Amino acid sequence: GKEAFSGCTRLTNVILSDSLTYIGEAAFRGCTELTNITIPNSVTTIEEEAFSGCTGLNSIVCKSKNPPISGSEGAGPIYIINDIVPPTTTIYVPKESIDAYKTADGWKTMNIKAIESLNKK
Repeated sequence: GKEAFSGCTRLTNVILSDSLTYIGEAAFRGCTELTNITIPNSVTTIEEEAFSGCTGLNSIVCKSKNPPISGSEGAGPIYIINDIVPPTTTIYVPKESIDAYKTADGWKTMNIKAIESLNKK
């Protein structure tokens, strides 16, 4: 929900349920020690500022084949990610969805790579 983990500065890792469909507004805002998060393929909506101030965020693994959008009325596509997470954050998505993410508003300016490339490190 809204601001679920907001301000939890010592939070370093989160495991989200595979049945989760929604990440609320400012859910992880200010979680400065959060370094990685995996968003299950069931998530279709990520609200405004969900990861705002997550200055330690290195990677987001987004398993959804379709780029999640904002459910906020008038917020438009998910600018929630764009310009809010550090520019060095890598977004890992399903290989077959790279083009969809690279053309989706709010995602297209991010460093998008295939999830499969994680296994090659």
